[in-house]
Amino acid sequence: MTTAIRVEGLGKQYVLGRQHARDMLREVLVDLFRSAYSRRSDAAVQTIWALQDLSFTLEAGEVLGIVGRNGAGKSTLLKVLSRITRPTTGSIRVRGKVASLLEVGTGFHEELTGRENVYLSGTILGMPKKRIDAKLDDIVAFSEVERFIDTPIKRYSSGMRLRLGFAVAAHLESDILIVDEVLAVGDAAFQRKCLRVMSEFHSSGRTVLFVSHNLAAVQNLCSRAIWIESGRLRQDGSPGEVIKSYLASFATSEGSASDLKGVQERSGSGNIRFQRIELLAPDCSGPATVRSGDSFVIRLSFEAIREITRPLFGIEIHTSLGTVAAQVLTYNSGFEIPVLAPGPGYLDVRINDLNLAPGRYLLTIYAKNQGDLWHDLLPHCTALDVQPSTRYGLMRGLGKNPVVLFECDWELGVGGPGTPRPAGVEPGSAAPGRAPAVARRVSVVICTWNRAELLRQTLERMTRLEVPAGVEWELLVVNNNSTDDTDDVVRTFFGRLPIRVLHEPAPGKSHALNRAVQETSGDYLLFTDDDVLVEPGWLKAYVEAFERWPMAAVFGGPILPWFEGTPPKWLREVFPRIEYAFAALDLGPEVRPLGGYDVPFGANMAIRAREQKQYRYDPNLGPQPGREIRGEEITLVKAMMSGGAEGWWVPGARVQHYIPRSRQTVAAIRRWYRGWGEFLAAKPAHEPGWHFLKRPLWLWRKLVTNEVQYFLLRLAGRPDDWIVRLKEASIARGWFAHYRNGQPESK
Repeated sequence: MTTAIRVEGLGKQYVLGRQHARDMLREVLVDLFRSAYSRRSDAAVQTIWALQDLSFTLEAGEVLGIVGRNGAGKSTLLKVLSRITRPTTGSIRVRGKVASLLEVGTGFHEELTGRENVYLSGTILGMPKKRIDAKLDDIVAFSEVERFIDTPIKRYSSGMRLRLGFAVAAHLESDILIVDEVLAVGDAAFQRKCLRVMSEFHSSGRTVLFVSHNLAAVQNLCSRAIWIESGRLRQDGSPGEVIKSYLASFATSEGSASDLKGVQERSGSGNIRFQRIELLAPDCSGPATVRSGDSFVIRLSFEAIREITRPLFGIEIHTSLGTVAAQVLTYNSGFEIPVLAPGPGYLDVRINDLNLAPGRYLLTIYAKNQGDLWHDLLPHCTALDVQPSTRYGLMRGLGKNPVVLFECDWELGVGGPGTPRPAGVEPGSAAPGRAPAVARRVSVVICTWNRAELLRQTLERMTRLEVPAGVEWELLVVNNNSTDDTDDVVRTFFGRLPIRVLHEPAPGKSHALNRAVQETSGDYLLFTDDDVLVEPGWLKAYVEAFERWPMAAVFGGPILPWFEGTPPKWLREVFPRIEYAFAALDLGPEVRPLGGYDVPFGANMAIRAREQKQYRYDPNLGPQPGREIRGEEITLVKAMMSGGAEGWWVPGARVQHYIPRSRQTVAAIRRWYRGWGEFLAAKPAHEPGWHFLKRPLWLWRKLVTNEVQYFLLRLAGRPDDWIVRLKEASIARGWFAHYRNGQPESK
């Protein structure tokens, strides 16, 4: 992969109270005037390092989220990368055109109109006027400032400036987009548009750097995240892991009690200082283990430095992504403290029937007076872990990460409203004689096409599955127009496996998958392929994962290679670098959240049926006779996770994927990556500039450069080097196949 940004040993130092050297006559005269009346001593010069020894690389196509507290250096880093300010130490290498939106209206000229500023920004990026003309209508429509496009920018509101600024940055031809807190301004509808565009950037292979305190957006949009603290790189990894560590830094304890005396992250006058916070049982007899539906007590121990009249105390409960889930205030509850005497004290608040969904929450506590006179404010000072219970149902089928649960009763009526209820049936109960619903149903899905003998081995291995007690399961085999002995092979397993056969006439795996989802009766859907061997504990591992994470919707497990014969030496050497081409995946032996590039493959994934049925597999993607475009499962899973679905890696759900000798060749690898290139070309991407033979010049450069390098490195016999060039050249050939008349073909 091409490196888009390389940062090595980056440092940025500022001098406090000093301004940089002035170049304009007006500024020099002002400085002379100031110096005549200034009493400031120059003996002591104070400096601050906004960034220190920061190093990382960003590959082309990655979406990097940057998190950290206020003042950590996030915005400074983006300004240095945008070449607005120079680094003090270290080096930066940026490959490609950069568009940045760092502050509201950054880069706009106040006296120019919105239209003129669009042309100014495009010219700075090196775009010819004809290209800007072609983009102008899209920019104006996206920004929603059509009526004011010929009005000077200085008369725009902050929201209008933001919308136009983001529209310009998103639509003009840039390889790298740098965005700083774009979600801090603008209404909810525009924020959703921004998130959608940034997701399209990721799909198109362009590079994005995204700073935001909206951790849910970072989790769903970014393929990678870094945490900056005091100007230094604290952690670099997947968004889920980085966000978890970042939020954990706010909490002082993992248990039911936290000592707050040494907490530094606090603000206020100090007239009241929190000393300790405890989570207690309802009768205050000891520590509490909090479950959904339980009652418990939060005890706030404090010390008042002086007498305080009518103080107000409050607790905020935040989700793990920083969203406020609930507030508990003395003022709202009508609990008034006329006078708080100096000295130690404590305050107990009883939470009755907590209706929060299972998960981790963070508590923010404060003491204040009316008029925003803060005495002590401690953000995210301790964690509240809510455990599952059956108070609000069976904790299954809950997708989209809900926060609040309700106690409710369901009633099925027969006939129209007002029909008398059958005798003996009370509201919320089952009808007499009706068997209770099965607690858990699992549907295993296999789509097949002309692989009868491989399917036989797959089904034989299925007979060894361990099925947990209380679980009913079915095996859906979708025959997608096979012309071999597939039906005969399947019939030999009737009575040995709970098989249900479906025939899907529309060619293509996406059609077969959509048919299976439509016909399934299970609560949990487990997907695998007709050339896969599942391990005996596969189904059991997924069922346990669904129950362990009742809020999650997507799960994935390891896919290990099952070679026919002994693979060539060169393939064994480079396999970890091209394992995706063989649908192999192994994210390690530890349980971990999914997100970004870490998404499951169709040969081994599990999805809650309720969430799966809200999405369809794209018929334009996926293998079918005469076409090898990839990405049908990945596209759907990414859409689910962008919509808020939670995912988890299940290392115990292991399978082996068959790799025949015919695929252990350079030609087969070329075909796979060409199909991947066609998939990428189908997404919104670079608008081409100059063309040659109806193809953009950047595509010609990519193809020729990588093909030549592949040829030379192949002669040198270095597989680790030439395999990368082979991948890039093959992806470029996929783009070639997709282009027609200089523009991408519409599928």
